[in-house]
Amino acid sequence: MAKTAAVAEMIEFIKAEEVVYIAIDPFVSIHRGVSENANEEVEQVMDAVRDIAHGANVAIDLIHHTVKDRGDDLEHLAGNLAVARGAGAIGGAVRGVYTVIPMGPKSAEAAGIEEEKRGNYVRLDVGSGNLTGKSEKPIWFEHTETDISGKKDSVKGADLTDVGWRVSMPVLVDVDALRGNAAQAKRDAELDAKINLASATALAMPQTGQSTIGALAIKVMSHTGLKERATEDKIKELIGSGFTWPVGRQVWKLTQDKQGRHKSAPVIVKLTREDVSQ
Repeated sequence: MAKTAAVAEMIEFIKAEEVVYIAIDPFVSIHRGVSENANEEVEQVMDAVRDIAHGANVAIDLIHHTVKDRGDDLEHLAGNLAVARGAGAIGGAVRGVYTVIPMGPKSAEAAGIEEEKRGNYVRLDVGSGNLTGKSEKPIWFEHTETDISGKKDSVKGADLTDVGWRVSMPVLVDVDALRGNAAQAKRDAELDAKINLASATALAMPQTGQSTIGALAIKVMSHTGLKERATEDKIKELIGSGFTWPVGRQVWKLTQDKQGRHKSAPVIVKLTREDVSQ
């Protein structure tokens, strides 16, 4: 397609202003009367964009909307060029592709991010383009508010000292580290819960060091906040895991022994104490 006067004018303007980067947001704003789903028509628009990029030696970022997805978790769209709305001619013309997708509930939970703050996080994934390969890991950003009042623009020299401006800006965030911290916090909480349940069960034990699990469950119910049967199950789960915990210079452990083969035979829980060798 021959260059239009508008394209030629744009090239000259970019050269004169020494522009090196242009962001077009959104892509649909630069054409009129073009069917977004018609490959031939969209190809002509992309030809014009390509002419500007080559003629002015400028990098152009095309911000394009994705197809509508009403789900709450859109991360399955990350890095997928096929999610671009409209004709596929756009993907065939660009040299690199990336997607920006909001954080989903599962990622937020794994990273220990509260639901009301999840909307502040987005992931950037590089998709497969003509000159790029698909990224293995996403790059995460958090939208944070920054106060720019009281500062001077180092480029333009603008004085903002008397202007109370707060702007939202994306900041790189290490979600892998957040996941690790959240996972560790979860492990710590689970360990604390086991120690608390084991200690409560041991304190409920009579001086003989053994008791039926039903009698223990009744005494420990106030600690677990559960009903008797559910508390029994918690104690059984704890014993089945082989859990031990330190008490002074001893290691304590709960064991169980079913008195008989019948389904309703009582289960006896015993508390053992073993001295730690010096």
